[in-house]
Amino acid sequence: GSLSGDDAAQAFLSAPSQTMPGGESVSLRSNYLEMMTAVVEQLSEGVPSLTLVGPLDQSKLRSSLLLFLNASTKLDDAEIINICTKGLEYLDNELKERGEL
Repeated sequence: GSLSGDDAAQAFLSAPSQTMPGGESVSLRSNYLEMMTAVVEQLSEGVPSLTLVGPLDQSKLRSSLLLFLNASTKLDDAEIINICTKGLEYLDNELKERGEL
């Protein structure tokens, strides 16, 4: 059977690096960390999440951060826990500023 939810996210974070045909090594965990670090940097500079990811993906960003926060907590992965927590704090602050939280 296929994995879903927390199990899929834990498998994603735990997947071994893969070597691509050109010899480049790819790590799903490293890619997620790099991507979310870039997102959090933009949020920290005051770029609204709506501007950053658009209206269709704004809620998906929050869902992704929550999913990977839960998975990384189970894996005791401090780096992913940290970046997800920071991202959620920025998103929560946006909601507070708009009076939605």
